[in-house]
Amino acid sequence: INGVLTDAQKTKRDDMIQTRMERDLERMTDRLDLTDDQVARIKALFDEQQANPELTQTQLRERIGAVLTDEQRATIKDRKHSDGN
Repeated sequence: INGVLTDAQKTKRDDMIQTRMERDLERMTDRLDLTDDQVARIKALFDEQQANPELTQTQLRERIGAVLTDEQRATIKDRKHSDGN
């Protein structure tokens, strides 16, 4: 996709991706009461995903899950079930 985007479009896309990552991380922090260390580690995973498009959503979720405590993973699982997923 980079081959067909103008520099302005690439910049806008990068800004949108960054905004989404920040929003997702903020939401996770609020819902799961993440520690500062967890926030930093998950942010690094988001940055890795942006730099490595071959990293799938499933792989990202697994890596994030490894950063979370058992209680935090249970909170996510419970939330998914209550949302009908």
